[in-house]
Amino acid sequence: MTGAPETTIYGPAAAGHVRLERLEGGVARVVLAQEARLNAISAVMWDGLVAAMEAVARDGDLRAVILTGAGERAFSAGADLSEFGEKRSDPEATAGYNAKVRAGMAAVRGAEVPVLAAIRGKCIGAGVALAAMADLRIADTASDFGIPAAKLGVAYDPDWVARLVALAGRETVSALLLFGARIKGDEARAAGLVSRLCGSDELDGAALALARTAAGGAPLSHRATKAALDAAVPPVSPEADARARALAAACDESPEYRQSVHDFNQDKTS
Repeated sequence: MTGAPETTIYGPAAAGHVRLERLEGGVARVVLAQEARLNAISAVMWDGLVAAMEAVARDGDLRAVILTGAGERAFSAGADLSEFGEKRSDPEATAGYNAKVRAGMAAVRGAEVPVLAAIRGKCIGAGVALAAMADLRIADTASDFGIPAAKLGVAYDPDWVARLVALAGRETVSALLLFGARIKGDEARAAGLVSRLCGSDELDGAALALARTAAGGAPLSHRATKAALDAAVPPVSPEADARARALAAACDESPEYRQSVHDFNQDKTS
């Protein structure tokens, strides 16, 4: 590739933002960029993710997406906890914030072009769910996965849990969510959470090669295949879904959650 790619930035360039890079061969790279916080995803970045994926959808020349994190340390540390005291301060604010997160997840999962998550380093919390929304995941050998939802007093969205169980099985997802497991790249590969491991210096090239191959496919065929893959996942019963969502909402108002936000902000200022 010659020269720097055409780039659009969604959000403040000097702070957390999402970057859309138009590469050669019909490939877009969507970058979560907040390196100082391990690419933790702020509310602005969730909006930026939606905007970036919408831009891809409007551009008929872009036929595959690489979703990745900026820098060498992390794909994403998940949602930006430093915002929780403000953005999730009451039920109305929490509902609005959660809607942004769900919209970001849906933008990736609902893309009509193939989406590949290239995971380098830490992939934590909502970062794991976001990677799971992609069609394929590759990771470097130093990658590290964890979901500290119980430690924070929050609940993973039922749709995210269903997606992860379909990928990695109930045992692995239970270990991550209930028992606070942290798994390395080789364990994630064995569980089916990622399909391929490579060295950190090889990850970008491997992701680009895969994305270019996908971009060479027929767009209508890809759309049909993605629809069929989604249809192959058994739906959750309405009763089970309603119960899970009610319990998740209760977590957002629980003393444990409020204490975790307080403790996080205390640690940040001490």
